[in-house]
Formats: sequence, structure tokens, C-alpha cells
Amino acid sequence: MAIPEHTIEIPSHDTLIAVLDEHSVPYDVWGEDGSRTTTDLYEEIREGESALFVATDGLQRYGTTVKVDVYHSADAHLLHLVEEAQHNRITDTWRRRGLHNSLSEKRRAMHGEEPEAAALRGLREELQDRNGKELMRTPPHTLQLTSHRVWPSQQECNYAGLPAINETHYYVAQLRPEQYDPSGYVERKVDRRGKILRETFFLWEMVV
Repeated sequence: MAIPEHTIEIPSHDTLIAVLDEHSVPYDVWGEDGSRTTTDLYEEIREGESALFVATDGLQRYGTTVKVDVYHSADAHLLHLVEEAQHNRITDTWRRRGLHNSLSEKRRAMHGEEPEAAALRGLREELQDRNGKELMRTPPHTLQLTSHRVWPSQQECNYAGLPAINETHYYVAQLRPEQYDPSGYVERKVDRRGKILRETFFLWEMVV
């Protein structure tokens, strides 16, 4: 599916609230049990990661995601990078999402970002060492598009009551020796003041 031709312009958080009210989306329950909030949705829209549009059956969210499986060969073994856990620094809670892919990154499609560029950005932002140094300043040796899938309209687990259409691109990345850190990687999400909000930890597991 292509980006919807007619998306709703959302210049402010107040505009978003007005649009959700107009379409009777129950956003008052958002933010419960770790789900995302109206502020999260507004930031997605502002960053070009999501867009709202009106379909025949009401308001929907369109989003695009890239998923990357990261591998490295060391000592005759094939290693696969997996997300071990996320730590929310604000609530001091941990969760394991059980992702099938190494990492997932929202693509800024509404700002013209191509899928491969989003995958490379995700690798740079998410694969940092324990001191916050980016290890992916150069493209990986291999970045191969493995499949492309568009999920049908579905109930959005992060934004209850707002159906979503998500377009997903899948990639495989093979790291070079200088990009390999045997201790794993850490992604840190910080606010505009530099305060750490969330940490995601990635570790290697042996495939063969």
C-alpha cells in the first residue's frame, strides 16, 4: 500500500485531540499498562513516522516500519543479535517484547525516508556500546531486503480504538569485524534535556 493520498494535517497536539474527539477515538485509556499516549502519537506524526487518514470505516493510522535481523560470524559460529530487555527509567520497570527480529525502527516515510535509509538509521541509533558510542557509522557489509509485507487494517495495541495499517520492510544485516561488540549493545532514548528515558539491551545468541 502506498502512503494514503489524503492525510490529515496535525500541526499541534491540540489539533490531534480535536481529530480524535471528532472520530470518537477513546484515547482516555491510552497510557495504561505501558501503552502509548496522545503525546507519543503526536511525536510520531511530527517525525513523519505516522499519519492519520479517514477510510470508509472511520479514522485510521498509517505507519511504516523496518525490521532488521543482525548477524555476525565469529570463530566459525553464526551469531544472531536479539533484544534482551527494555528498561523504562521513568517507571523503573522492565519488559521483554519477544521480538522475532533483532530490531525494529519506525520509518519516517511521510518525510520521504526510504526503507533502506531507515534500516541504516536504526542500526546506527540502536547499536551503541555501553558508553553510548555509535558503532555503526558505516553501512554494514550486507544489507539485503528479504521481504515486504503490508499488514491489513487491525486494532492497534498501542493506541486502543484506532485501527492501523502498517507497511513493513524486512532486512538482513551482516556486521563487519570492526562493528562487532561481543558484549552486545545498548540503545538509549533521551529527552531534549539529555535525560535517559528508556534503555534497550541487545545480546548475541549462537545460531550454529
